[in-house]
Amino acid sequence: MNVRPLRIGTRGSPLALWQTNTVAALLRERHCTVELVVIKTAGDRLQENPHEPSTGKGVFVKEIEESLLSRAIDLAVHSAKDMSAVLPDGLSIGAVLAREDPRDTLVLRDAPVGLTLGSALGRIRARPTIGTSSVRRAAQLMAIIGGAHFAPIRGNVDTRLRKLDAGEFDAIDPSAAASFDAERALVTALGGGCQLPLGGIAIHEGADLAMQAVVTSADGSRVVKRSGKGSFARPAELGRRVADDLAKAGAIGILDEVR
Repeated sequence: MNVRPLRIGTRGSPLALWQTNTVAALLRERHCTVELVVIKTAGDRLQENPHEPSTGKGVFVKEIEESLLSRAIDLAVHSAKDMSAVLPDGLSIGAVLAREDPRDTLVLRDAPVGLTLGSALGRIRARPTIGTSSVRRAAQLMAIIGGAHFAPIRGNVDTRLRKLDAGEFDAIDPSAAASFDAERALVTALGGGCQLPLGGIAIHEGADLAMQAVVTSADGSRVVKRSGKGSFARPAELGRRVADDLAKAGAIGILDEVR
């Protein structure tokens, strides 16, 4: 009997293909036959044409979600950062891969590996040009490097690194289920999206989750931080509670300035 392979939808970037092939390998270990289906998204077209205006939220997932809903593919693999806080009706998150190091990285030209942030900042000029299209990263760095100039940077990770090597920038910020759920709940509760100066991370501490979150004004002058702990079994509850603490501390006003 012929069994149709599971069709996995993915973007065609090296990172997306690496993530999707990781999922495919796990499925093959469980005796599944899989087929990768590469789908070009609005976000991919936006990167190819730097003069094209952004089309808003979900630009890297919309076409893939439509393929899922039309049953052209059976499942999809996304980076969490590309996903909207609210999924379309009929779709759900089926699984989350084991988490790698989630911290942002400041990448410099001709610098040794493993520098502390202080040492890294000491290697760049007083008013560096930093390539990032992330509102959150720019706001948080502005609080540390007041004289920095931020320039938007598009392209996949390998494209961004080539731009750094070519001298266009002084530095760039390249940018498990319970942690994932807590962080998504935080973003959702604050009406978030990928273009808000909002950051949050949930890490495991024994049977608990510990969350830290920050909202920073665009000029870096106002920083609101809150943290909390909660049950590993109820991660969304922790995310909503920390979001409420941020809101009570004035974070909503900061976020409304950039919405």
